[in-house]
Amino acid sequence: MGGAFGALFGLLMADTSPPVLGRTPLQEFFVEWLVPVCTFAAAGLLGQRQGRKRRLADYMEYLLSVLPPPTRNVLVELAFEEARKAGAAGPPAGAADR
Repeated sequence: MGGAFGALFGLLMADTSPPVLGRTPLQEFFVEWLVPVCTFAAAGLLGQRQGRKRRLADYMEYLLSVLPPPTRNVLVELAFEEARKAGAAGPPAGAADR
């Protein structure tokens, strides 16, 4: 019985299809090295970008936390007004050239 099962399993798992991927040295290099390295690099770049944003936000939070509340509120209101003015004015001149 064990021999029959082994023969059936061997027939089902026989590799009779032509090679599709990973059979040439270039394909093996691509699959085994280049894809994981590029994936890791993309994840690292995304993490670095998010980390820079977070670091700036944390630094601004710290700077505002050391100020007294009235001064902090005035600075936040000034920044909000400037951002609103900049948004209403549209893109700066020459920004369409980039």
